[in-house]
Amino acid sequence: MVQAFLTGIHPRSERLVEATRRYDRGLTTNEELQDVLRDDILQLVRSQEDADFTYITDGLLNWQDLLRLIASRIEGISEGPLTRWYDNNNFYRKPIIIGEMTWKPDEERPLIHTSLLPPTKRWKAILPGPYTFATLSDNKHYSDNIQVLDHYADALKEEIRELEEIGVSQIQLNEASMVTQRPSKDLMEKTKETTSAIGKASNASIMIHTLFGSIEGILPDLLDFDVDIIGIDFYQTDLESISDIDITKKIACGCIDSRNSIVEDRCQIAEFVRQVRNKLNPPEICLCPNCDLEFLPRIKADEKLAELGQACRLLEEEN
Repeated sequence: MVQAFLTGIHPRSERLVEATRRYDRGLTTNEELQDVLRDDILQLVRSQEDADFTYITDGLLNWQDLLRLIASRIEGISEGPLTRWYDNNNFYRKPIIIGEMTWKPDEERPLIHTSLLPPTKRWKAILPGPYTFATLSDNKHYSDNIQVLDHYADALKEEIRELEEIGVSQIQLNEASMVTQRPSKDLMEKTKETTSAIGKASNASIMIHTLFGSIEGILPDLLDFDVDIIGIDFYQTDLESISDIDITKKIACGCIDSRNSIVEDRCQIAEFVRQVRNKLNPPEICLCPNCDLEFLPRIKADEKLAELGQACRLLEEEN
C-alpha cells in the first residue's frame, strides 16, 4: 500500500472566509460560524476519503497559524507581534516565553475536530516540532534554547497523549527551521533527544516534516532520530544531492508544490515518485504536499489533493 496524506493547514472555502469576516464584524453568531466550519471540514474529510488517504486531518481550518493554538495551551507563554512566516506572505503570532512552560488542556478549543472525522482510527495531528517552536519564539525566561526544547517537549508529550486518547494515529512534527536555520551541533543533539523522547512516549506513527528548505545537510542526522517517517520538500531539495545517503526510514515525498497554483498531473507525480524510489531505495515511500496548501485558493488545493490520490492509485497498480 502506498500511503498518502496532507501535511499542513488547508485553505478555507470562500463561504467560510466570508462567514469569518461577518462574525468578526458582529454580523453573525458563533453558532452560525461553527456550522459553516463544520460543513467545510466535512467536505475536506470526504475529499481525503475519496482520495484513499491513509491518514485524515480536519485541515486545521480553525487555526490562524501553526503556533498560535498550541501556544495558547501552554502556561508561561503570551502572544507577541505578528511576524512573517519564513519567506511567505503569511504571518504568525510570535509566542513570548515569559515563565515556566507547562501544559494546560483546553476542552473548549480542541486541536482537531475528532467528532467530525471518520471513526477509523486514521486521524492525523500536525504540530510545531521542538526546534521550530524554539526558534520562532521569543525566549524571555529560560537561559537558552536547550531549556526551551526540554520544557516544550514535555508539554508536547502531554498534548500528544491526549490526542492519542481520542484516536489520533499519526503525529506530524513540522520542522521548517531545521532546514532554514540549521541547528548548531548542541541544538541538533538536544532536538534529537527531545524528539526521540516524544516518539518513545507515543504509540502513534511519528513523522518529522521539513519544508521551505533543502534537507541535504541534515538528513543523516534526522535518520538517527527515533521517529518513523522523514518528510522531504522535493521542491527545495535536489534528489541527486541526497542519492548517496543510506535511507533507513520511511520517506514522505513532498511531490505536490503547495506554493504554485499549477496542478500537477497524476502521471508526472507517479513518475517522480518512481525516481525517488529508485534513487533512494527507502523501506517505504509516502506521498504528500511539500507544505501547507493554505497558500492556494481552495479549489486549486482540492484539485491537487485529488491528483495526489490518483497518483497513489497508479503506483498501487504496479505493486
